[in-house]
Amino acid sequence: MRPLRGSGVIAAALALVFHTPLQPRGLHAQTGGRDAVTSIQVPPLRFRAPAAEEKQLSNGVTVFFLEDHSIPLVDVFARFSGGYARYPREYYAPGSALPSLLRSGGTWDMSPDSVERVLERYAIQTTFGGTGESIFASVNTLTEHLPRA
Repeated sequence: MRPLRGSGVIAAALALVFHTPLQPRGLHAQTGGRDAVTSIQVPPLRFRAPAAEEKQLSNGVTVFFLEDHSIPLVDVFARFSGGYARYPREYYAPGSALPSLLRSGGTWDMSPDSVERVLERYAIQTTFGGTGESIFASVNTLTEHLPRA
């Protein structure tokens, strides 16, 4: 065992004088475990789900409409019965490519690059996808940009 020198001697002397262990403050003061967690009092969560209006369009499509003017956003989500499981195997490739074509294929009036520029300029988010039984599309934008979306 090496003899204590310099600051080591001072620390040992102080420990003996004050009878305190040489460890950082707070380590011995921590309590925890299951009792500490279960003793936390949490008030009950009060959540009132907004009620959506159910509407029937003239073509028979059911629409759920929920209006909230507290934020200036519009979020539209559409899901249709469809998907690759409902068609013969030879239609699988075109059906699986459809979501990307909707975004990158352009429109009657706009080239694909123009579509991308509009989506970027107005911060319009779009999503297209599908599963075996359904296909879906969504758009999210600021209310003021909805006509452009």
